[in-house]
Amino acid sequence: MFDKNKESSGNGTINGRNPNLNGLAEQTIDYLISKSQLKQAVREILAEMLGVDVELNQRKMYPTSKAFKLLGYDRAEQLRDAVASGLLRLGREVEDRRQPAAKLPRYYFDIKRCQKRLAELPEKRWT
Repeated sequence: MFDKNKESSGNGTINGRNPNLNGLAEQTIDYLISKSQLKQAVREILAEMLGVDVELNQRKMYPTSKAFKLLGYDRAEQLRDAVASGLLRLGREVEDRRQPAAKLPRYYFDIKRCQKRLAELPEKRWT
């Protein structure tokens, strides 16, 4: 007879489960995750085991073309102006990675250090 606890969806499943699968296969299907989710889970577990911050595994230095967005500037030129004015300092928050014969700089920014520098009170920046 019809059991109130078991509802058939018409696609060969009962309560969303296929009665033809054994318990282990059902559990396996219930726990399938995407490859990216698996990679992230493994990173987090390894970071916890090694006592490392997960965020540190991400890229540390960004070129001007990407860093200005991450730091909340509207244009890359504003970030270059911050370097020229001394707000962001070469050798601390910024690296110049230009080729030896190049005239124009290729700045790379350490986002965490830049954020820390920009968060400082203006009075403390210049002391």
